[in-house]
Amino acid sequence: MHLKESRGVFVFNCPYCVAALKKTGEGFTCNKCMASFAPDKNGIYSITKDKKKLVEEIKRLGKQKPGWYNESQIVYVTNGPYKWQYIVRKQHLLDEIRRLYKKKKFNTYLDLGCGDGVNLKDIVDEFGDAFDIYGIDYNYDRLVRAKHFIKNKNVSLVHVDINEDVIRPNSFDVILFNHVLEHIHDDEGALKKVHSYLKRGAHLILGIPQEGILYFQFRDRVLEPYIMWKTDHVQFYTEGSISEKLKKHKFKIEKVVRMNYAFPHSIIDKHLRKYKRIHDVFERVGSRFAPGIAGALQITCEK
Repeated sequence: MHLKESRGVFVFNCPYCVAALKKTGEGFTCNKCMASFAPDKNGIYSITKDKKKLVEEIKRLGKQKPGWYNESQIVYVTNGPYKWQYIVRKQHLLDEIRRLYKKKKFNTYLDLGCGDGVNLKDIVDEFGDAFDIYGIDYNYDRLVRAKHFIKNKNVSLVHVDINEDVIRPNSFDVILFNHVLEHIHDDEGALKKVHSYLKRGAHLILGIPQEGILYFQFRDRVLEPYIMWKTDHVQFYTEGSISEKLKKHKFKIEKVVRMNYAFPHSIIDKHLRKYKRIHDVFERVGSRFAPGIAGALQITCEK
């Protein structure tokens, strides 16, 4: 797996001195401070000051939320109870990437917080090497899992600390930020950074759960308060609240897709979701008669 200069554009900074990293064979080198970043035995590039610190932080968080930081996302979406929900999300994402690419061919694509690489694999399988594809995450174990899952040299997987300025401004044509923002305390700071990573006229595809609406707040705080302990969600959005934040940070909302309508009790919903016919009824009825209670939103924005 090669970390590369993206179609002639440097997309990463040195975490030590913030100078542009230059491609040198299998790795990247900073011409200013001479720091170098080569692939490790798993083929992952760690562009961070302290890889060990990040790994230890994930271990610490994993003890607080058992399974949340370690369980396979691949198994969860391909064979788990929410398989059909994932397929709906996948189709909407691919449809949107096709639309954007048809509108204007682009060169650089970033999955920001790519996890186990589920969405990355879908993009690679559909588009091959039509554009340069990057996946970054701060969870090293998930990146290793993604590498084995994707098995494609066109994808560059990079271990980073998002708090370090390692992504160069104005570098990407499309950024997927999928079900990540709700985990971030400083979500507005994150949106500001994402805006800076995009080229002028480029696009953000933001995926979020819509857990701020009364329908799901009743589930999370009354019917199943233990959900708040199991997950590490710290933001609870409605379509209105996230739209305000996006506009505040100079994103122009182009399109909103509402999906994943659910029964307001996760245990019951999980059992119902195993059956495609029931899932399809939820999607059809929800989208037609109650679009406001969609469980997830996919929002496309232009910089």
